[in-house]
Amino acid sequence: MIDNTYSFNIEAKVVLAILVSKLYSIISFTRVCYKIPQNCESKSLYASLMLLFISNTINTVYIVCFFIFHTVYCRLRVFVEKISIRGNQILIQKSLDVYKAILDALDQVMKSFEFLFAAGLVFQSPLLVIGVFFYLWKMKENNEIMFDDTVIEIARVLILLLAPAFSAGLLTSKAEELKQILQDRLLSERDESYSDVIELFLDYMRGRPMKFTVCEVPLDWSLLVSILNLCLTYQIAIVQLTHLYE
Repeated sequence: MIDNTYSFNIEAKVVLAILVSKLYSIISFTRVCYKIPQNCESKSLYASLMLLFISNTINTVYIVCFFIFHTVYCRLRVFVEKISIRGNQILIQKSLDVYKAILDALDQVMKSFEFLFAAGLVFQSPLLVIGVFFYLWKMKENNEIMFDDTVIEIARVLILLLAPAFSAGLLTSKAEELKQILQDRLLSERDESYSDVIELFLDYMRGRPMKFTVCEVPLDWSLLVSILNLCLTYQIAIVQLTHLYE
């Protein structure tokens, strides 16, 4: 039984996050139509609606992935704390079963979401580059640093893009913490049967670490560096090609 302290009503939070994301998209789309009416006429309207649909689909995938990883992290944290306090042989064995079940479930989740997640990376990264470029262009035109809708949109895309990677990174770090606790227990344990169970758990964790990738891209905190590096490279190229500061 999981402690109520770590209870997590995932259904309500997922639905709420998706609704907030959809509402923000609708408000943003309405504001664009109000400010620039020609963008919401005939073919431009269809293109904008298609872009909005794709963006919302990708955002939904990111939100669901974030909450799945975060929920698993909350559950794993309970077992890590219990093992650190009273890690008896039965609890260690049960934790191994739970660890295996978690990885099996997450593997199924990643198989379902991997393509959409990778498509999101391909789709959102150019939007970041374009958004930053337009912000630089407007900043040059107005000759001042501004805080406008472009900044909010860039921040929103970054947060949604990195949220699953952040929660997956937390999950990986918690698994590493569990491994460290088991290694410490193994060094101090004198019961041979208990040591065998701990060693079995450690061998399984080494052979099947709790690390995730999307098309060979690590899904952890290093994703931020990869995205920033990619966007910065293309941003420099675009600025040079357009002679923005000449």
